Amino acid sequence: MPKIMTEIIEASYKNWKPSRKKLHAPNLENKVDQDVIVLDKEHQTIVAIQLSLSDDKKPISREIEKILRHSMKWDNGGVSRLSGIIASNRVFGTLAPEKLRKRYGCSTARLYQEQPTLNKLLIEIAKHGFDLFASLDPHRAKSHTKIVTDQVHPDWLLGGTPFTSGIINNWSALPYHKDSGNFTGSWSMMLSLRKNLAGGHLHLPEYDLVFGVPNNSILFFNGQELWHGVTPLVPQKKDAYRFSIVWYAKNKIKQCGCRAKETQRSAIEASR
Repeated sequence: MPKIMTEIIEASYKNWKPSRKKLHAPNLENKVDQDVIVLDKEHQTIVAIQLSLSDDKKPISREIEKILRHSMKWDNGGVSRLSGIIASNRVFGTLAPEKLRKRYGCSTARLYQEQPTLNKLLIEIAKHGFDLFASLDPHRAKSHTKIVTDQVHPDWLLGGTPFTSGIINNWSALPYHKDSGNFTGSWSMMLSLRKNLAGGHLHLPEYDLVFGVPNNSILFFNGQELWHGVTPLVPQKKDAYRFSIVWYAKNKIKQCGCRAKETQRSAIEASR
């Protein structure tokens, strides 16, 4: 893998909590658009990494963008998710058991059947992205991998990566939140695909950082530990779009056995 040239900046942590539920990020300036590694100033540990997608992977992201814009059926358009956040999205990868949805064992999201080409492309980006992460923060990448692979059956890992699942957000300015369902100590990876749009940046208020998440950029951070929210989206032209694709490791999946056992468990539970 070629050497990755990135700027290194330091940021100080401060205690921060949203003043109310579903608090949205305001318009914020001084965004970071360049490739960057952010260090906690006190502890000198990596807080977040923003990188441009490698040139040889950009054709893959363009193909993903075409599918998302022209071939995708979207869920939850204007309807609240269970978390209370309103967004248009699609999930992919492994789904954890959830009795309220009559899902009694681990299973694969239906996007796998609907968009098999898209799923292959998402796995390619996941593998490439995690390799980039490991090249810049090998200790953190090794820790993430151990946390996940020690507890999750290989049947539920995305293409052998230490991610189990993901979500594709379409035009979603999500309020401040933490990804509480993720494994403690695991990191999230987000690919941004956008055009003709102002705003839609990611704010980490505890470090007073605003990531520009430009088109074809990947952002790594601990979404389970850090508050994060999206600044308002302002279209500049009629063809504006913003997709954020997030890969993560879901904690509830550690309770699941192999695919065959989960299929059997689901059938038994559903018949009761």
